[in-house]
Formats: sequence, structure tokens, C-alpha cells
Amino acid sequence: MQDQDKIIQEIHHRVKNNLQTVASLLRLQMRRTSSLEAKRVLSDGINRILSIAVLHDLLSHSGSDAVNLRSLVDSMVRENLKQLLPGQAVTTEIDITDCRILSHQASSLALVINELLLNAVKHGFSGIDKGKICISSVIDDNRLTLTVSDNGKGMPEGLSPATASGLGLNLVRSIVKENLHGEIDFSGEDGTTVVISFPLEQDI
Repeated sequence: MQDQDKIIQEIHHRVKNNLQTVASLLRLQMRRTSSLEAKRVLSDGINRILSIAVLHDLLSHSGSDAVNLRSLVDSMVRENLKQLLPGQAVTTEIDITDCRILSHQASSLALVINELLLNAVKHGFSGIDKGKICISSVIDDNRLTLTVSDNGKGMPEGLSPATASGLGLNLVRSIVKENLHGEIDFSGEDGTTVVISFPLEQDI
């Protein structure tokens, strides 16, 4: 069994390295284009790829097919805060329940957290020198509720997250509903708050 665990860990390690290689290739491609739209699309794609690489890095050290939720959130926060502009000071407040989450749910959750943090960094704090992002979770009756909020500029007037056509919000909505079989709620007073809730699958 130990040999099998080592093989699985090595597979996760190699997947992480391969994803990082793909991200590096996309960065090279991004530098070769003068189109600002193409640069934006490639940058967002790179972030999504690296969010999955983060998960596989955690799995390569976990020794099982599950990761610690706090470790996943901490890693996602570190990756996304690299997107800050010089001079910006964004603090984080993290209050995450100590629990394990199976890899296939964790991969979906990693993408969701990535999109929400990226949205806060790129849009919520655009043109703002400092801000705060809060991430918290509770588990009740084996159902995880995760809240991501920021004190940034909030959602643009007239924008409805439930119907917005942007790729990021579409990804978040579809992943939560179709992959996690959960629910999502947006609010935009004094910044932006997103609450997602879904049933946790058992760690066998």
C-alpha cells in the first residue's frame, strides 16, 4: 500500500510540474502578442492552470486523495495576491474550518476560489491602494459554506452576477451548480460578498 501511495504522490508531482510548464509556455506566448485582450485572456488562463497546479502540489504531499481545506485556501490566496500592482496593500483574514476535502471536489473549489480572488484583486481593488479580503467557512450537517468577501469597489451598477456573461462568473456559477451540486449567492454592499454552499463527499 505504501508503494501505491508513493506512486500516486509522484503522479501528482509530475502533473503539477507539467501544468507549470504549460503555464510557462503560455507566458512566453503572452509576451509575443501586442494585443491587450489576448494578454488578458492568456493571463486569466495561466491563473486557472496554476490553481490546479497548486492543488496537485498539495496532493503530492498529502499521502491521500484529499487535501486540507485551510492549506488549499492559504495556497490560493498566496498565488492570487501575486497579481497585486506595486503600491497596493491588500490584507487577508482567513477563518477556515479544519477539514479534509476529496480531490475532485477540491479541484472544483480551487477554480472557484481562484476566480473569486482574482475578481477581487483585478476589479474590486482596481485603482485602490489598500483593501481587505476575508475568507471563512463553516460545516453544518456535512455541508460546507464558504464565504469570500472584500471591501473593494463592489459590483458595477446594473451588473447582475446571476446573469453576467463574463467567463469568470460563468465558470463560478457552472462549477458550483454542476460540479459541486451546490448553491451560490452574491451581494454587493460595501464591497462584494460571495457565499457558496455544497454537500461534502465523505473521505473514505
